[in-house]
Amino acid sequence: MSRYAASKMQKSASAAASGLSPRAKRMVLAGATALVVMTGTMWGAGLKMNQEAKQELQRQHVISIDEKIHSLEVAREGLVGKRNALETQIRELEKRQEERKRTRANEGREG
Repeated sequence: MSRYAASKMQKSASAAASGLSPRAKRMVLAGATALVVMTGTMWGAGLKMNQEAKQELQRQHVISIDEKIHSLEVAREGLVGKRNALETQIRELEKRQEERKRTRANEGREG
């Protein structure tokens, strides 16, 4: 771009800026500032999340085999307990269904 074209663009930009009222200039400046702050905040949050994810991966690599086995056994115990509770509920439900069938059959014979 020639110096003349750059100079002309600069003059037109400053003319447009000077054509704004002081209130409009403040609003543009406030909006631009808010945008910069928001962008920086989002970027910083993204960097922090990446850093925490890396630290978590490193921590998981450091955990010994025994600790992993222990945590898996604890999780298994919880799952087995849930399975037993569900099996008990299923058995109780089946018993109630059988009782209902018997009472309906008895009512049918009596009626």
